[in-house]
Amino acid sequence: MSNTTKFDSRLQLLLRLVESITASPDLDHVLESVVRSAASLVEGSRATLWIVEGGRLVVRARLQSRRRSDVPCRGDLALGEGLAGHAALERRTLLVPDVLTDPRTVNRAYHEAEELRASAVIPLISHGRLVGVLELLTSRAADLGSTEVEMLTAFAGHAAIAIDSAGLYADTERRRREAEILADIARDLAEQRDVDAILARIARGAHALCGGDVTSLALRDGDGSFPARFMIGARSEAYRNFRVVPGLGIGGRAAVDGRPVRTDERVAWPPMSPEYAAAIDAEGIRSALVVPIVVDQHIDGLLYVCSRLSRSFSEADETVLVRLADHAAAAIRTARLFAAEQVARSEAQELVDTLDAIVLDADAETFQISFVNKRAEAILGYPVEAWYADPQFWVHHVHPDDRDTAAAACSTAIAEGRDHVLQYRMLAADGRVVWVHDMVRVLRRGTDGRRQLRSVMVDITERKQAELEVQQQRQVLAHLTRVATLGELSGALAHELSQPLTSILTNAQAALLFLAREPADLAEIRAILEDIVHEDRRAAEFIRRLRALLRRGETPRQPLDLHELSGDVLRLLHSELVTHGVAVSMQVAPGLPKVNGDPVSLQQVLLNLIINACDAMRSTRPPERRVDIAIGVDGDSAVRVAVADRGTGLPSDVQRLFEPFFTTKVHGLGLGLVICQSIVTAHGGHLSAHNNSDGGATFSFTLPTWCGADPPPCADGVERGDGRDLVGHERSTH
Repeated sequence: MSNTTKFDSRLQLLLRLVESITASPDLDHVLESVVRSAASLVEGSRATLWIVEGGRLVVRARLQSRRRSDVPCRGDLALGEGLAGHAALERRTLLVPDVLTDPRTVNRAYHEAEELRASAVIPLISHGRLVGVLELLTSRAADLGSTEVEMLTAFAGHAAIAIDSAGLYADTERRRREAEILADIARDLAEQRDVDAILARIARGAHALCGGDVTSLALRDGDGSFPARFMIGARSEAYRNFRVVPGLGIGGRAAVDGRPVRTDERVAWPPMSPEYAAAIDAEGIRSALVVPIVVDQHIDGLLYVCSRLSRSFSEADETVLVRLADHAAAAIRTARLFAAEQVARSEAQELVDTLDAIVLDADAETFQISFVNKRAEAILGYPVEAWYADPQFWVHHVHPDDRDTAAAACSTAIAEGRDHVLQYRMLAADGRVVWVHDMVRVLRRGTDGRRQLRSVMVDITERKQAELEVQQQRQVLAHLTRVATLGELSGALAHELSQPLTSILTNAQAALLFLAREPADLAEIRAILEDIVHEDRRAAEFIRRLRALLRRGETPRQPLDLHELSGDVLRLLHSELVTHGVAVSMQVAPGLPKVNGDPVSLQQVLLNLIINACDAMRSTRPPERRVDIAIGVDGDSAVRVAVADRGTGLPSDVQRLFEPFFTTKVHGLGLGLVICQSIVTAHGGHLSAHNNSDGGATFSFTLPTWCGADPPPCADGVERGDGRDLVGHERSTH
């Protein structure tokens, strides 16, 4: 067989193996496929897949031929321990001809008993992150030649990406399931009054999310012990009937300490009674996680997940179990409150009336109000009876400009059965306009089949007025800063205008001279007139850019090309840059996406950063005065603009640059960078700064990319919730 044919055959094999490990997003399936595929590359080999978990390597999949002995093999290693640990720590492939003589081997007895001599250990690295280690063991060193190692290395690269992707998918799926279960439980807490039904759902949720073999929820009894109220997956009667005693076992420790307890091995369990130990061993449990259920600072229950395997539960499992225990505590607390509600209804009504908010219940389809608290009368001025008398009271008293939009948004959310938040204006009885923050809960259908709404409306008029004042002040301050900046550039601006005006005058005088000749040179006169038109347009375009920066207020957001916008700013600063002997280079990534923004505000940001870069280089030798502008993509959904200088650099406490009135300039106000930061933040971006390793400083800001349409504004006042050698730099005003 020719070398080309052999290469094609190996390539086809590698492609088939890669296809097999990427056929499913399921993490367990991917791990098993990786060890099976790796073992198929070398006949008679044994493959082990170690995965990084909490700073250690843990065996997650192993494929081996028939065992020759009962000698155990290690299932976990520290980084730097054993061949796998060394490969992980050093992030390089290890080819060991004889594992029995290698001092790094920790499973020597196992290898000797199984007659394994040679090993290839390849770290699995995805996007620069260590995922795990793939280990292949054979009985002969000759089985692991250069061809096999090359194939294994190539395969390991694909395996790392497949494992990383499957892990991300598993994490996403787990979070989705966790969110669904927690949302269902939270809904039950609001709508269910049967505490046993809620606790049973919590036990089922813990069993599903943590993947244990046995799950139980125990509640404190009158004698202080904790018998299991709900249990899933138990096989033995002894375990189903156990009672946890405070201080004994992991449950007893959690009951005393009030903190989660997790054990990875059966031998690590705290002391317990013989009956308890017998029940655990009868069930075959090796690892467990228990979280206390704390109600009003008292431990009233325990939530358990147990496994018949070692090291079954992680910090993520503990986090979700704590959340479920909190929900269980809330359910118990709610049940107790509901039991007392019948004898304290009048007090509860009084409490609702003292809330500084309008609380109401209404029909979800007609908006007919069935309950409103007395505080509504103080906030809007209408008597409570008026809210009940008019079936459309809410709709009729929403501000006319917000009415249709608010009603439509609420109706859409109700049709989808989801809770929602609205901000809109209402008309008070005395004619005042009142802004409200309306938090609406869509309740389940009652016994009559109709849905109800529960709404809490908070008066936010003062906050809205304050926000408007702050916005107006920010616009005024930004405008004044632009005017002040252009005032500093007055000499350069005059030069930019004097050039085209001087050219127009010179050309006009020349044209008069040519007209005085006999015969007149019409071709030359035409060329002169074309020059006059060109210079006039040049002056007009400069004045347009100047007027845009002097314009007060903000222009509407629009899709912007940052390359063009930067060019406009550089043309405006042309004379200033020439006067100070500053060279400017600009590098723009190909296919740069547009951003959605206010061109005037973003021009102001660039103008400030470039002027500051020039100021920072006043003491720099003229040949070294250079500003580098780099514009490129930042991640999947942002554009980064960087302005770099060769100046004196930034003070050690860079964050002080973003404080109002902090400045390093002799005549600076210390507001330029604050305004720049405010503008960038208002666009959904981030402004930052750092010193360069080769001198000077870098200021850079990111802006979200434009996704094909402007973000929808708040309709009618209603807000709803549900470069080749360049280093990016930014220079802010100090």
